[in-house]
Amino acid sequence: MPLVQSGSSGVTDKLVAQIDRALTARDLIKIKIGSDDREERVGIGAEF
Repeated sequence: MPLVQSGSSGVTDKLVAQIDRALTARDLIKIKIGSDDREERVGIGAEF
């Protein structure tokens, strides 16, 4: 399963492109959000 990691920069155009490429290749991907704050992770996840 492809893994996409979100760093401290949050959701960037480069990250969105990486997610798009991964989803084109596969129907299911895993996204890891690099934050210790649960509310921040939920907010970033909602942006995807």
